[in-house]
Amino acid sequence: MADVTFAVANGALKRLRDMGDGTHAEVVSDAGSITPPTAPTTSSYTTLNTSFASSGDNTVVSATAGQTTRVFALALTFASPVDVTIKDGAATTLGVFQGIISLVLDPLLPGVPRYITTANTAFIINLSAAIACKGTIWHTKG
Repeated sequence: MADVTFAVANGALKRLRDMGDGTHAEVVSDAGSITPPTAPTTSSYTTLNTSFASSGDNTVVSATAGQTTRVFALALTFASPVDVTIKDGAATTLGVFQGIISLVLDPLLPGVPRYITTANTAFIINLSAAIACKGTIWHTKG
C-alpha cells in the first residue's frame, strides 16, 4: 500500500506512512517538507518612547476617533518611588502599582494585549507625585 494523506479538523492534513508490512504509522515530522519560520523584519506594534514628570493624569497614547488602544507591553522607570495608576480615559482604572521605581510588563501570549481602552479614550498613566518617568510602550490601534 501507499502513504495515505487525509483531512482532519479545521482542514489540517494528516499523513500515514506505509511501513511495508501492511501497517501505517502517523508522520509526526517530515524534515524534508518542513520550512522553519523566518524571523520578522518589522514589528507589528507601534513603539512609543515617552517621558513626563507631572503628577496626576498623563496622556501617553492619545484617543483616536472610533478606535481602541491595545497595550501589549511597557517598560517604565521613575526617578523615585511613586504610586502609578494605569487608566482607560480619565475615569476607568486598569491597574494600580504602589511605591514603584520601575514597571515592566512583558507581552502575555502573542497577540494578547495587557490593556485595552474603550473606543475614543486615551491610555493614561497617573502619578501620585511630580516624579520623572521615562520608558517605552508597545501598542496598536484599531
